[in-house]
Amino acid sequence: MTAKPLFPIPMERFGEDDLALAASVSSWADREILQPRASSKHDYDALVGQAFAVLQGDVGLAAALLPESLGGAGRDRPDAAYALTLAAEEVGRADVGLAFSMACY
Repeated sequence: MTAKPLFPIPMERFGEDDLALAASVSSWADREILQPRASSKHDYDALVGQAFAVLQGDVGLAAALLPESLGGAGRDRPDAAYALTLAAEEVGRADVGLAFSMACY
């Protein structure tokens, strides 16, 4: 999560697991998008497609909203929107198109 958010966010609404998700998405953004893009040696379309697959699978956003009984992360509670807002902010920091795709997914 960025040190200076674009919008004021009531941080008291976030639990430790929400902040941990945001930290893992931030790490993903740095590792999978920002660093390879800075080197400009990669095909951007292939980079983004592969990074989105890692975001959904390895980072776990695809299963984030599924209950644990179905193999998900158990973020099926009403306040999950706060955690996904933090995650979307970090994805958008890496690539706005990916953040939009994540929001539509």
